[in-house]
This record gives sequence, structure tokens and C-alpha cells, in this order.
Amino acid sequence: MPPPLVLSAAVQASTTVGVSMPKGTPIGVAAKKKGAAPSATGCIVKQKAPAATNGGQPPLSPTSPTAAAQKVQNHHPQYSLGNLESFQEQIEGLRHEVVAISIYSLTRNISFLLLCDEMKLEANQEHIAANGSKNMRLCFLNGLEPPVYTDENLTSQNHAAIKVAMLEGDKVVTSGALSEAKIEILVLRGDFSNKCQDNWTEDEFDKHVMQGRDGHDLVLGTVWLTNGMVELSQIRFREGSCRKNVIMAARVCKSEKTSGRVQEAIMKPVKVLDRRNKPNEKSHPPRLDDRLYRLEGIARDGVYHKRLQKVQIHNVEGFLKTLNEDSNKLRAILKMENQQNAWSKLTGHARQCVLEYRQELKRYHSKEGNVVLFFNCVHELVGAAFPHEYVACQRFNTAQKALVNKWRLHAYEKLEDISPDFTKEFNCMVSIK
Repeated sequence: MPPPLVLSAAVQASTTVGVSMPKGTPIGVAAKKKGAAPSATGCIVKQKAPAATNGGQPPLSPTSPTAAAQKVQNHHPQYSLGNLESFQEQIEGLRHEVVAISIYSLTRNISFLLLCDEMKLEANQEHIAANGSKNMRLCFLNGLEPPVYTDENLTSQNHAAIKVAMLEGDKVVTSGALSEAKIEILVLRGDFSNKCQDNWTEDEFDKHVMQGRDGHDLVLGTVWLTNGMVELSQIRFREGSCRKNVIMAARVCKSEKTSGRVQEAIMKPVKVLDRRNKPNEKSHPPRLDDRLYRLEGIARDGVYHKRLQKVQIHNVEGFLKTLNEDSNKLRAILKMENQQNAWSKLTGHARQCVLEYRQELKRYHSKEGNVVLFFNCVHELVGAAFPHEYVACQRFNTAQKALVNKWRLHAYEKLEDISPDFTKEFNCMVSIK
């Protein structure tokens, strides 16, 4: 009975993946010198295999798996090529299983790493909400309405309260310690906005805080956030803060413990006026119900003031109506025909009046019925309706301008007696009847 055949790792590797073996390497157990007897655990395969015709085919490569198997069969006929191929298939099957196990293990590891990253992200978000991050900042949600006077509560447009919020990026922080932080409102020197644009350090901010008479930071008041927001209802500038331009700012009180920096909030520079001069101050911009002496160039009880009162013009609204109806007539009333600069300054300031809260329109039907003129609350022509379309005054063609001018003066004679019945919203005419 011939000795059992044991394939070495080198033969298995060459059989499985086609790895070349150095010329003269024996197949089996440890090689012995030429002419030595077979060992107890294998056989010696001679370096030179017997020649074979291979059925007329080209000779096999001595390093191919088939050639290696053929060598074994030539020396040991009892080991058929079929048995070796079956052994090779078993090895190939094991290799596929190892690859599948490796892919499964890699997939599990990736899923575990993704889960860990997600848990870390959630934990980081909770930490940010509680303690702050480089994206945390305070922000004023609205601005001051000028003019600003000392010893008067600070408000926004329409006397709405100033609002402060704690933001992370562009979102309000509604939970965590910072959503209930203590905030102090203070005053900065007006040059801070010039030296520090949108990004400043805490030290730069502190250096621009104005000092009160007691030598401490000029703090206007302290408030506490609720769900990340607060309204300032009793905040006002004091007498000591009335200097050129100043900036209202907000910061987290230094007594509050935060692990990260929260950027301070600032407003645009404003000039704080002494309330004792309020009765004679000019309005920027003027309101419709402001007295005439709020306009630039008209002094209280001055010559222009008296001339306008004499013709029953008492406020800015009346001034603008007369200006829009007949500017030459108004200029003659004021006797400013030869004072171009003073006239331009006065009328320019009056036209700065904001009309966005008075959108009502009056309409005048021409006697011929071929045009309807529309005027705003200060009798300024805004457009006209022709037989087939409405056209804004800036878009009148030559024929339309001639038609409008024909009826414009007639309209002014009756506008005071016409009630508004339309409103202008987003360049559309909407009936209010």
C-alpha cells in the first residue's frame, strides 16, 4: 500500500489561487535529497516529471494547478485527477465562506460606528443647548424707533417692545440653561460698530462699554430669558448716557456660568436726545400728525409757522396735501420763491414722511367717464384707470399724461369731500366698500 499523500500549504495555495512555485520545489512533506526513500508521512515528487504528449495539446505550464495535479497523478496513479479537483472545490467553497463572513463582520462594524456617531451627535446637541457653543449669540429682533430720548421707555415701531433672543445659528434656543439665562442691557460707545463689524472678542466688547457716574459699567437693566426670549418693557437711557452716538447692547451676565462663549447683541448707533428739548426737536422721519415745527426749516412760532397757520395748515399732513395739489401756491404762501435751498430742504424733509400705515386711496371720476384718478392720503396722484386698464403714474404715456392733467385740477377741488374707498396693497387696487 503506497504511503498517504499530504499536500503542503504551497500546493494548496497553488491549487486554489494559481500561485507559482519555484522550480524544483517538491510537492508533499519536507523535501529530501535525490534518491532518498519516501518518509512516513508523504512521498517525494521528483523535480523532473515524465514527459507526456497531453493529447496533442500544448504542454501545460509547470506552475499551473492542473500541471501540479498531473505531476502527482503521474507518480501516484491511485490518486486520480478527479479526487484532486474535488479537494480543490472544497477549498474554494471554504474561501467563499470566509469572504462572506468578512463582509458580514464589516457591515456590522459600520452599522455600529454609525450608531455611535449618531449618539455622539445627540449628546453634543444636548450639551450645546445647555452650555453654549461658538454658534450661540444674543440678538435684538427689532430696532429702536427714532428719535430716542432720555428717561423714556425704549420701543420699536408702533411702540412695540424691544425683543431679545438667544440664538443658535438662526434658531431660537428654547431649552437648556441658556434659554433661561440672566441678561443685562448696557450702553456702548458709538465707535464700536466701526472698529468691530460682525465678529468681535469679549475683550473688545468690554473695552467699549460706557462707564456710569459711579465708575461701573453703564447697565440700563437686567432681565431673564424665558424659552430663549424676553421683551424689554422698562428699559430707558438715563441722563448720563446722552453723548453723541451710542449703541444699546445685551450680554449674558458674567455671573452666569457657561462653558462656551455667547456673542453679545448690538443695535445700530443712535443719538440720544435730552427729553427737555423734545418739544422743539425735529422728527426723522416726520409723522403725518406732527406739528409743522417738526419739519426742518420751520421754527416753533417762527415766521413760516405763522404763515402756514394763517391759511389753516397746522400739521405735516396738511402741508403735504397743499404741496401735492399746488406746490407753487404753497411756495407763495411761505414767500420762498427766491430761496431754493431752504425750499428744497423743507419739502425734502416733509416727503420723508412714512405713509405705509395709511394705504387708503380716493378716486375721482372724470365728467366724461373715460378716466378715473386715484390719490393717496396726502392727495398725491398714484395712478389712473383708463377704459381697459389701470396704469401707475410712473408708466403714463404721452396721451395718458395729457388726459390725466386735464382732470387733475378738477379733482383737487373736490378731494377733501371724497371719502377713501380703495386701498393699495402690493400694487393692486382693492375696494374697501
